[in-house]
Amino acid sequence: MSWRIEQANPSALLRDLPDGLFQTGILRVPADLPDPDVASVLRKLHRVTRGDGTLWLLGAAHQSAALETGWHHPTGRRFHPRPPVQDSHRLLTVTLLAKRPQFYFNARLPLLAASRCSCERSGSDRRAAHRRRAWCVPPVSRLESPQQLIAWCVQASTSPKACEFCGAPWRRGIQRVWLPSCEHRNGRGRCLVIDPFCGTGLSGVVSLLAGRGFLGIEHDPQLARCAQRRLATANWTTLR
Repeated sequence: MSWRIEQANPSALLRDLPDGLFQTGILRVPADLPDPDVASVLRKLHRVTRGDGTLWLLGAAHQSAALETGWHHPTGRRFHPRPPVQDSHRLLTVTLLAKRPQFYFNARLPLLAASRCSCERSGSDRRAAHRRRAWCVPPVSRLESPQQLIAWCVQASTSPKACEFCGAPWRRGIQRVWLPSCEHRNGRGRCLVIDPFCGTGLSGVVSLLAGRGFLGIEHDPQLARCAQRRLATANWTTLR
């Protein structure tokens, strides 16, 4: 699967997908979605995600619902300090949720320019702490381009190569070389990204341009058609 946009109820479609198919998910929950439906989507996303997979939750809401449906914070604590009160209206909370304690993450990927590392150490200690906290994305300004934020999330939680047979993502070795992480030593597959509320397909375009496969689900027929057209002609100009 290179990409697919489905016009359907996310909860109903997720129910029919096989277990452990996707490497990561991008989730921006619509404001008018009832809490029981949110919990149902989160629970089914947990099932269809690989054991080393992750879920990016954009927005401060529904973190407790995610924890109740099997997801957990990789660090076992909150991801970032509370934003300053005067800046809270400009900030978007970005949370990484993991299915298991051992999950895939590209710790060598530079943080976004708007991100702030809470580590106050210097030298090698600071770099080591930065790597340990690399998945903790601090609040990002809404002025940051949405495609840049989503592209960072996709590249941090997937690899440009994956096993064609088992879907295992390749891992970053020394000297920036990508190496297979399974016994098949096959790199002709793609990591798969899912967005159950894909809207006009921005996350899909970003995923395709990064060389990942994508499944988008959108309940609104008009938005689903827009997303299909957008991905069918995906290139850098569609992000502008």
